[in-house]
Amino acid sequence: MLNSYEDLFARVHLDVGACSRPAIMLALRESLRRFCIDTDAMRVTLPAFAAVAGQASYALPMTLDCHARTIEWLRQGDPVNGDSGFVNVGAYMLDRSTPNTLVFTYGRTPIASKANIFLARVSLIPNIHPTGIEADEFFVEQWSEAICQSARAYLKNQKTASWYDPQGSVECTRDYWMHVGRARLSNFTQGRVMNFVADDIGD
Repeated sequence: MLNSYEDLFARVHLDVGACSRPAIMLALRESLRRFCIDTDAMRVTLPAFAAVAGQASYALPMTLDCHARTIEWLRQGDPVNGDSGFVNVGAYMLDRSTPNTLVFTYGRTPIASKANIFLARVSLIPNIHPTGIEADEFFVEQWSEAICQSARAYLKNQKTASWYDPQGSVECTRDYWMHVGRARLSNFTQGRVMNFVADDIGD
């Protein structure tokens, strides 16, 4: 991840040469977060975790320094052997008071007769003050120009800075939103699994 930021830093620095390195790096981190919020493009399938009969709350097994924004789908069963089903999207939600926690709604919980494995796919947002890896390098490289344009737009709009360039900021912002549109279209064309009902959640 550090190497990815180094590459992006060099590209942004060309346009705001007098700007300090810490300021550019901070702008890049904030731009990555903004892009994830605007697009829901950073989606991952989390490692499998245990489903416990009668248990309504589960800590999601995060592998990046992020928090879950949405749950795209949840499966229960044995995905290795192809024996798993999609859980009804109305049966669960993210607990907004406890980060990265999935809760079942309306008293529904897993039942003992089903395989005890959950698999979830979620969209992510990097944490505000990360101490670990916020995104894989492939994702950063895939959307590198969007991230750089957002950072340029922010930095060029700093009125007291020697690199202040309002017209340049507008142009970078316009280009950024073009990339956002592409990312949203990519999400749509990949398709989202919706309204699949599996009989693995008790009443």
